[in-house]
Amino acid sequence: MMRVRIPLLVIALFPALAGAQPTESTDDSRGPEVKQDTAREETTSTADVGSEDESARKPSYPIWIPPKRGAPVDRLIGGATREGSPAELPEIRALVPMQAALTLRAQPTLYWYLAESVQTPVTLTVVLEGSSDPLVDTKIAGPLTAGIQPVRLTDFGVRLESGPLYKWFIVIREPYGGEPGRITGGTIERIEPTNELSASLAAASSDQEAFILAENGIWYDAVAVLSEQVDASPTEEAPKLRRAAFLESAGLEGFGDWERSTATRP
Repeated sequence: MMRVRIPLLVIALFPALAGAQPTESTDDSRGPEVKQDTAREETTSTADVGSEDESARKPSYPIWIPPKRGAPVDRLIGGATREGSPAELPEIRALVPMQAALTLRAQPTLYWYLAESVQTPVTLTVVLEGSSDPLVDTKIAGPLTAGIQPVRLTDFGVRLESGPLYKWFIVIREPYGGEPGRITGGTIERIEPTNELSASLAAASSDQEAFILAENGIWYDAVAVLSEQVDASPTEEAPKLRRAAFLESAGLEGFGDWERSTATRP
């Protein structure tokens, strides 16, 4: 497994992460409770995508299929904690797969999970792999409420080039003194779509788009499409469970119960 090469400015905040490896979290306290099978069953029963014949042949939620390419495995999940940080800092979790995380967009949206609302400083760093000079190193305006958080690169004037690997990090700081407390993040690579993929997306309905992106390994764009559907119907359960099932298909387990618990909230 490839080691995470964390930029120097992040290593300075979290020295222990210099040798960190992107392994799955075994701590059940990190993120929502694990209920993968339940979320998938509920999604199949409540979401209606495509015709009845299509529903009989495939699930009613997109399934993550990792891209067939040599991009590195790189994920920092669960909110690594700086030594001496207070226990009351909430868990944070980058919504990225263990496999290569791709986008077709020059300015994609990144997503991460916050377990509890915070008023303490939260910062975003985006860096080109191999560089210690960040493209973005800024505070995220708060206070932030618990839940899935979007980070839109359009808000920071950043455009990704096709080909290079980028890394992004969310750091939540201690309430007193502003010392770094927790960190999460992942990688992102922009690619150019094939002619076949471009044609498929151009002909797709809004319900089909996330399926096509997921089947072609385009992670960030699939999450964005599903999240836009959630935002469009914030009190409906089906879009949230569809997103939860997709996240769980990539190993980000435990979002089914959390999504269900928020379905009745405006």
